[in-house]
Parts: sequence; C-alpha cells; structure tokens
Amino acid sequence: MKTKEEMRIYKRDWSRNKYGRTEQSLNNSTTYKGRAAELLALSILNGSKDMNAEIMNRSYDIEWNGFKIDVKSCELYKRKKKRGKIVGYSSGWWVFNKNKGYSDYYFCICLIDNNPVRYYLIPKDDFNKGITVGQKSEKFDKYLINKTL
Repeated sequence: MKTKEEMRIYKRDWSRNKYGRTEQSLNNSTTYKGRAAELLALSILNGSKDMNAEIMNRSYDIEWNGFKIDVKSCELYKRKKKRGKIVGYSSGWWVFNKNKGYSDYYFCICLIDNNPVRYYLIPKDDFNKGITVGQKSEKFDKYLINKTL
C-alpha cells in the first residue's frame, strides 16, 4: 500500500508522462483542469474546506456548511454534423457525469474556451447518474448560482 505522498507523486508523474512536461501541456491535462475547477469553486463557496489538499483520492472535493460537494467542469460541446451534413447553427450543451462515491451536492462549472460562464450547485437527487445542461435550456436554472455566496 502506497502512502498519500507516494500516490500524489505517482499521479503527478503519470500526468506529466502522458501530457508532456511543458507548461502548456500540463495546462491541458485533465488533472490540472480538475484541480483548477476545484480551486475556483473554493473561491466561490465562502468558508469551504479543500478536501484534496492532502490526498487526491476522495469521493468528494469540497466540504461546505457540512455538505460534501463534488466539483465538475465541462467545456461546451457543439455538434458539427447532423446526419452527415454540416450544421450551420447549433446551440451547445455541457455534460457532467457522476463518479463512484458519495456527495451531497455537485458544483458544476460550465466553460466556453476555458472561461467559466455558469455555475450550478445541484443536489444529488437531481443529479442522478449525470446531467446534460443545454446552452439555451432553463431546466437547471433554479440551481444557478452567482459568484458571491
């Protein structure tokens, strides 16, 4: 069994070997993007506690007001073709999937060109196995939050 420090070093080395060691390649790795999303969520949720500061293998990322929160981020996806033909205009959507583990809430960050545009705090009962948020959809707007909480 590896210690916490050995696991952290192993994960960092694995990511560097897969994506390269330059700063640009590290910024494109999923580990870096996920950690950046967690740090953004920590700055938005005042009084929150970082659960991944010591070890990265928890089933939730943040503890806030006694709730366990898992942070998710997704880049806007737009369909380029429909039935083999190029689509002139297509609204996009964000897809957030649930991992194994337990969380009370899911903090979803919607990105366009790596810039956050929306934040959702969705309870586990409405998250199910994952959700898809449409760019023009209003289904999850009741969970939309402002930057200041």
